[in-house]
Amino acid sequence: EEAGEEALGVLLTKLFLFCRRKLGSGAELRFLELTREVREVGGGMFAMFGGPPQLDSLTREHLLAALEGASHAAPKKRIDAAAVFSGLSNGQLDEYDAEAALGRAFLHDRGLPTSEPLLLLNGRLVQLGGQGFEQEIMASLSAEVRSVTALVRTGVLTDEANEPLEVIANATATFPRHNEALLQPPDAIELVSFRSHPALGGLRWLGMAAAAEAEVREDVDAEEDGDDAGGGEGAEEELGGSEASLWPVSQLLAVDLSVASHVALVAVAVQAMEEAAGGRVRLALLHKPAGGSDAVRHARAAAAWEAFTSHSAAPGSPSRQPSALETARRLLALLLAAAQAQEAVTHPMLSELLSDIFPATAPASPDLDAGALGDAARESHASLLDALSVQTSPAIIINGRVIRADAAAHLDAVDLGLLAEFEYRQRAQAPAAVLAPMQPPPAVDVSGVDISDHEAVSTSTRAWRSDLLMLSVASLARGAREAAAGGASDTGFRGSDVECGAACVRLPGSGPGEALELVVVLDPLSKQAQRSVPVLMALQSALGLGITLHLNPQLRIDKFPLESFYRYVVSLEPSFDEAGRSRAPDADRAIFSALRTPQVLTLHVDAPEAWLLECTEAAYDMDNIRLAELGDRRTLSASYELASLLITGSCEDVRSHSPPNGLQLLLGTAATPHVTDTLVMSNLGYFQLKAAPGVWDLSLAPGPSSDVFSIQTAPLLLAAGHATRVLGAGGRRLALEPEALLPARALRVTMADFSGQHVLLLARKLPGKEATSILDDDAPAGPADSEADRAGMMGSVSKWWSSGAAATADDDATVHIFSLASGHLYERFLKIMMQSVLEKTQRRVKFWLLKNFLSPAFIGALPALARDLGFEYSLVQYQWPSWLHKQTEKQRIIWGYKILFLDVMFPLSVKRIIYIDADQVVNADVAQLWDMKLPGKAAVAMTPFCRRDANPDTTGFRFFAQGYWHDHLQGRPYHISALFVVDLHKFRRRGYGDQYRIFYDSLSKDPNSLANLDQDLPNYAQHVVPIHSLPEEWLWCETWCGNPSKPIAKTIDLCNNPLTKEPKLSQATRVIGERWTRLDNTAKAIEERAQYGTEPPPLSMDSRSEPRATRSRDEL
Repeated sequence: EEAGEEALGVLLTKLFLFCRRKLGSGAELRFLELTREVREVGGGMFAMFGGPPQLDSLTREHLLAALEGASHAAPKKRIDAAAVFSGLSNGQLDEYDAEAALGRAFLHDRGLPTSEPLLLLNGRLVQLGGQGFEQEIMASLSAEVRSVTALVRTGVLTDEANEPLEVIANATATFPRHNEALLQPPDAIELVSFRSHPALGGLRWLGMAAAAEAEVREDVDAEEDGDDAGGGEGAEEELGGSEASLWPVSQLLAVDLSVASHVALVAVAVQAMEEAAGGRVRLALLHKPAGGSDAVRHARAAAAWEAFTSHSAAPGSPSRQPSALETARRLLALLLAAAQAQEAVTHPMLSELLSDIFPATAPASPDLDAGALGDAARESHASLLDALSVQTSPAIIINGRVIRADAAAHLDAVDLGLLAEFEYRQRAQAPAAVLAPMQPPPAVDVSGVDISDHEAVSTSTRAWRSDLLMLSVASLARGAREAAAGGASDTGFRGSDVECGAACVRLPGSGPGEALELVVVLDPLSKQAQRSVPVLMALQSALGLGITLHLNPQLRIDKFPLESFYRYVVSLEPSFDEAGRSRAPDADRAIFSALRTPQVLTLHVDAPEAWLLECTEAAYDMDNIRLAELGDRRTLSASYELASLLITGSCEDVRSHSPPNGLQLLLGTAATPHVTDTLVMSNLGYFQLKAAPGVWDLSLAPGPSSDVFSIQTAPLLLAAGHATRVLGAGGRRLALEPEALLPARALRVTMADFSGQHVLLLARKLPGKEATSILDDDAPAGPADSEADRAGMMGSVSKWWSSGAAATADDDATVHIFSLASGHLYERFLKIMMQSVLEKTQRRVKFWLLKNFLSPAFIGALPALARDLGFEYSLVQYQWPSWLHKQTEKQRIIWGYKILFLDVMFPLSVKRIIYIDADQVVNADVAQLWDMKLPGKAAVAMTPFCRRDANPDTTGFRFFAQGYWHDHLQGRPYHISALFVVDLHKFRRRGYGDQYRIFYDSLSKDPNSLANLDQDLPNYAQHVVPIHSLPEEWLWCETWCGNPSKPIAKTIDLCNNPLTKEPKLSQATRVIGERWTRLDNTAKAIEERAQYGTEPPPLSMDSRSEPRATRSRDEL
């Protein structure tokens, strides 16, 4: 079967080459498109629900049909497609055979796997998964664009570069060859506990002299007479680059030189060392008998190597004699021949080949004749190998990383050179730059060399630095691994290790805390310093710790890194009044005093990730604090309360080890199983639910989720409550056999403190449902699926809306509108927008408002507005996930909430949502949008920027009509995000929310990307998340549209005008006119009546125990 697939692949390649050469430009791409189209089957129900077509397996008939279709598209060429296909198939047409074979040869030469799709992007390898090729490719392209942009910005890549691809490859983690066993991510490599060991000082290293060392040696000799005793070491600082001052890569081989394959490994390691750039590699051997090897042959071979290295290098210092490598090659050739003949080396053999080391007239080596490596050397090597936990050979230990060479397949010099380069770039380069200028302290023995011998001093000092680097890199790697796993590092550090100098502050300890010492290194102009310093002061005050603070600022900054005043509220000592009540509500406060700034300020609470806060009292607009306009009012205050805590988690399908994205979860109690709900994202399998302290049940929602999946647990997980805090950061990698897992109806989650809960949720598909999907874009059902299974799948689609909450006819009749606002001005606009919607429709309307940024005054006015205007409302709240790249500017945070969490922010029972900007006025019935069917795969509908009636004055500001955006859109329109419709049913089923977050997380790390986040993101991603274009009359704004189209505008948006920069209020009264003023006055009158003249509205309590006006509900 594999041979047949390979033959089809070769034939497809030859057909592709034929189309490119014979049928003209673009024909080869058309051929590839047709190879998919001719395999499509299905339609009907799949097409009705927007699902993807199913694909048949590729056959020769499909390739012939695709070639015929491509030839029909190029009628001028007039080729006989059947004859061409037959000739390429049977080998009669061999014009493309050699070129088609080049692909496999290229993969083999580069060590690339042939079983999975690959992307090579500027030399960087990206292994594509089984699904979502386009998304993965776009994400990789975005990451590469950021990388190349950084190279341009830092001056590494310039117009003068003759080979820009070579510059990019050298500056990034790209390598000439791939070896999966060697090029592993930092969290996958095997590390040993590498500490200083007596045996290290006795090792004899092979190493190359650095080129820069040879260049400066003549200068050193010329200045010898004028140098004092320290001149030899001081000259080391003149060497060019860290490689001239040390060997960054230290490679230890644990081998048995009586085994042929081990000798061959040493030979290729010597070759790789010789070819390494900058002479940056040194090499030493640790003799470890292989299982079943002959003890005498092993000991004689080891003794021969030790005799060679003792002749060529002093202990601890690499040999740099030009003849040493040639001698090593001759010795290895002899050892290889002896190993292949299964003979022990003898003194006459060595004397004949290496007479300078084993002269025939000299007495034979007693160790060699006795067939034994010296006892001291043997014990030294065994002790070091035990310390490194290396029990088998061959093995490679490179800067503390272990590669089991017997499991790494065949390794040649290219592979070992690749390994050395990888280790240098990934782990050794930065520490080497730090250690290069260091000199050994006076107490360190540098092999007793004559200090007047500059070469000897340089070599011994270089060896000392190399030993230090080897141990440092190994220790840092292990410390980072342990810290990432949540464990304690065994790396020792004393406060006295770093001198407290001018950039250091020391707070002495007192009392029992004097025995404890805390050493902190901080950049004083960082946000981490703003957070940490108050905590350090509180620890010192409460516990009496001794604290040493080293300031480590960045020496180069483009702009001042801090843009906020910061106060940290921390109290480690509880305080109570005479009645036993906590003083925390009054005492725990942040006070900003004596502020003097003309800028507009915004108050923001930096709270723990698991807290959802709400502002309960604020008389002033805390989003627009203008100190210069306060007048006699000298003090502003706001109060915040902890509204709820978060239950977050990661969900994994134990069968596929991937997130079951789209899985619907319910959170409730035994009495009320459904209090809130959410979806599992494909992004890390993340989910988030709002909860109060107590005991909760997390279960699967009725419908597709519980029909296909079941929750899985195990005694170990139950004992930990599935909490990753108890399981540790490695909870996702627990060694749990799938057979040991048991099904569970629900997962019990206990919220017992204020740190929230993060749980590990395991799920498995039910027997017989392994090929059944709960999302459109999952793998299609296999041929073994029964009709009942397929019917079940279709039934799941129809039952989707019954999951989570019961859908009713009233739900279908209600139009759901989402909006958000921050600050009193935009809350004023929001009230007007809501009224404009209600004036133009006869349908029931429910507004979903983002609670995160609403003021207490607005929330307090909502019940009166709902009662008098006749609408329903719910307040939604969501916490930005910690793993998703965070924005720091409030406006950009709001834009992110507007677009990034549409699939998880609303209850599962909400079928569709219409988003309307707060500063918009609606002139038409929103029921037209609500009833609109979105065609094909589109789950989002937006209005393009005006094109038929564009404002000529702002043509120059249409950035999307030229340059990057013009090329990226490829004819698609650029849409405005002030108004859009989302079919949440289709949006969730197709995983579009996950795609938005993937694109966002990739693009947002570049500060120059996503300038208009809420618009740029959906427009950038519309080739993956299609956008249906609404008629242009659905959104008119004066900035981009001409006045002739204003009378037919269905909504009017108060866009910012880059030419006039007219204030919003002025623009509203001028552009919208009397209607805006009337709606504004109506909202004010309702609020005044509620505050001064009427009875308060009746209240009801929902399942979350928060009071709201009748017909309303506060939702997550």
